Parts: sequence; C-alpha cells; structure tokens
Amino acid sequence: MTVTYIFHSGFLVETPSAVLIFDYFKDPAGVVDSLADTGKTVYFIASHRHPDHFVPQIFTIGKRFASHKFLLSHEIEKCAAYRRHAPKTDPDFHPVFLYRGDTFDDGTLRLQAFPSTDIGISSLASTDGLKIFHAGDLNLWQWKDAAPAEAVKMARGQFLACLRDIKASGVTNIDAAMYPVDPRQGNGYEDGARIFVDTFKVKHFFPMHFWDDPAKATDFAAYRNETFGEYHALTEPSDKAIIK
Repeated sequence: MTVTYIFHSGFLVETPSAVLIFDYFKDPAGVVDSLADTGKTVYFIASHRHPDHFVPQIFTIGKRFASHKFLLSHEIEKCAAYRRHAPKTDPDFHPVFLYRGDTFDDGTLRLQAFPSTDIGISSLASTDGLKIFHAGDLNLWQWKDAAPAEAVKMARGQFLACLRDIKASGVTNIDAAMYPVDPRQGNGYEDGARIFVDTFKVKHFFPMHFWDDPAKATDFAAYRNETFGEYHALTEPSDKAIIK
C-alpha cells in the first residue's frame, strides 16, 4: 500500500486492486494529475460538502480513468457546487451517496460510513485485506481557549459518542488512519488524535487538516500511543509512505 499526501485532508491510497482518492480539494504537486490509468478502479471519496473537502472537479478528473466511482456523503447531493457542476445528464454518471451507517461494497472495495462530529461522514475502506480510515472532519473540536466550559464538555461527549458507534460496529484494528490534527484549536488541539489512537489499534497514523502549521501536527510526542503504531509526517504535497 502506498499513501500519498495530496493537500490538506486529501490523500491518494493505492493498493494492489484499487486506487482511493480521499477528500480531493487542491493538487498543487499534481499527484492525481500524474496518476496513470492502470486499469484499477479509482474511487473518489468525499466525506462532506465543505469546499476544503469536496470540489466538483473530481467529476472531470474521473473521466480520465476507464473505471472510476464516486462515493459521496449524502448531503453533497444538495450543495450548490454539486447542483451546478455535477454531470447529471451523463448516462455513465452514477454517484453513490452514503448516510452514516451505510455500507458500499462492489467486491473490490467495502466502504463503511460512520458518524462525524461535523457534517457528513467518516469512513473505513476495506480492500486487499487492508483497513483504511479517513476521518473527514471527525475530531474533538473543543476550542478550549475560546469556548465556554459547557461547550467544551458537550464537544467531548459528542466525540466520544462517535467513537463508541464506530467501535460498536466491530472496528478495532486500523491499518492506516488519516485524522485531523488542527493546531488552530490552540490548547488541547491534539486531544482528539490522542483519544483516537488510544481507542483503536492504528498501525499507521497520518495527520491531516493542519493548514499551514505542520510542525505541531507532526509533534507526535504530544499524542502518540507509546506502545503501538507508526506515525508518518507527510507535510508536503506528493510526500508518500510505502507500507509493506
């Protein structure tokens, strides 16, 4: 499996049988532009409608690949960018919209849609015996430095409830997880990541959603599980990790 950082929360994950493109937003290094059509199905997965996680350009990009599929959070169908730019009259355009709790399975890829603390979904992709988690905007968004104590408490409760739902579905081990570590939150920005890696056995952790502050996001000592997992600092577009 190869994991390549595209930008922000965007990643390209290639396995022996599939290519997964998560939350494509911008591609400053041309990671997707330079991707050859190898015959594998290319899956474009968008966790929610926020413009830093979904752009309708993926529909044009997808046409470059003979086999491609769009797996989108359900609320994207109603957003302005989709309504204006989706090629709805194209007879070959068949996006799949996923609600929390839904599962897509075409025999090559199984994608389970899980809750998020924001709009949309988080998801677990299973292919070639690998389990790949992309959080979308699932995180402990607590903003301790600005929010009142009651709001911080509510945010924590909502976050823990999401993790319980994911764990109740049978998820325990994750081969690769892409998860927000956003220093804009200030004090406690790393709390969500620490709870996540203490809840699930994550073999390979990739921080994302760190905007222009990768140094704090990759300060793994602040949140890593000391007994399990490898932590990867992919901070520049096109940085990649080859996992054997």
